[in-house]
Amino acid sequence: RTMDEKESSRPSTASERRKALREKSSRKNRSVKAGMMQKTNTVSRTKKRLVSSSSIDQESKGVPEPAPIAPAPVVPFSLEEVELPDVTGPTPTEKREFKKILESNDLNTAYDPTDKRWQGEQQKQEQKPEMKPMEEVAQLVQDDNDFVFKPCVEGQKMQFRIVRDKSTAERNVFPTYFLYLDSQGKGPEGEPLLAARKKKKAKSSYYVITRDASNLSKDSDKFAAKLRATFLGTQFSLYSVGVSPSKLGQNGNTSDSLREELAHVSYETNVLGFKGPRKMKVLLPTVKSGTTERNRVIPVTDSDGLSKRNKNHDPDIMVLKNKPPEWNEASHSYVLNFYGRVTKPSVKNFQVVHDSDLAYVILQFGRVGENEFTMDINFPMSPLQAFGICLSSFDGKIAVE
Repeated sequence: RTMDEKESSRPSTASERRKALREKSSRKNRSVKAGMMQKTNTVSRTKKRLVSSSSIDQESKGVPEPAPIAPAPVVPFSLEEVELPDVTGPTPTEKREFKKILESNDLNTAYDPTDKRWQGEQQKQEQKPEMKPMEEVAQLVQDDNDFVFKPCVEGQKMQFRIVRDKSTAERNVFPTYFLYLDSQGKGPEGEPLLAARKKKKAKSSYYVITRDASNLSKDSDKFAAKLRATFLGTQFSLYSVGVSPSKLGQNGNTSDSLREELAHVSYETNVLGFKGPRKMKVLLPTVKSGTTERNRVIPVTDSDGLSKRNKNHDPDIMVLKNKPPEWNEASHSYVLNFYGRVTKPSVKNFQVVHDSDLAYVILQFGRVGENEFTMDINFPMSPLQAFGICLSSFDGKIAVE
């Protein structure tokens, strides 16, 4: 342009010149900001150089440096969220009870890699002793007159047969039950091992069990045990020879005369059978490890016994239950596998097992004829305990069905 054109384009007044300077400065600031935005999108290796150069440009142009972004505040965890419970060790009483449980199951407190019971169910089964033939049981009956009171030897299954006698009018109302050996699985053998009959005049069901089939009296010198029931017939207790705690001190009775509770059976209330098959629970004293001797349970008060001690988690009490039957669509009924030892359907048929091994049947009872029933037992049950439990199944129950 010529000098005249330049002179004509120059602002003529001071205010116009200041306005022109502000517009020029504003254009430069916008240019700087656009450059900064473009530079922040470049690769990381030039980022430091671009930021420093933009800072220099800003300082040279009088643009203030942007304030640094404050870091987000760190919120600590609440003490309530991370607070751990106050963990204390077991009390001396708990340690003694736990050690007692281990000893009753023949277990050590320390891990033993050579013990096959730690190595799975298959090897556990390999540890089980082989079943002895029933001929040995028959010989045992002849050699030991008190074997009905003792638990079975571990690994020894024992087969019996119960015969119900309703041959007379009186026995039709109050039948007599006889327990025979059934070593061949073909029927009763020899003389009755035990006999039982329900007392006529009693407030609730009361069975007297003796070893003399010809003298079913509590005063007999062969008196073995008695089975008492509650009025509703849902609770049964099997007691040995002896007196109740309430009679202690009468007629010269001392603490040595107190009776022992051998078994307790409870049936779930099931009026008219609407809840399905019977449900029963059996309580037994445990057997001392490596022996056939029971841990004796001698009630010291009328309310004491297996049931109360089980509620208090006594480790010397074994809890068993009946194995629940399965529904069969073909027969439209509940069924159990009795392995050929039970041939007639009956509400009284049952198998008793422990929760730790449902395949190991401790007691099996079932009908094979109009008045004949099989009774098979395994360790740790005794013939007398099993006979008492089976008698409870015979008894009529107001609140069960």
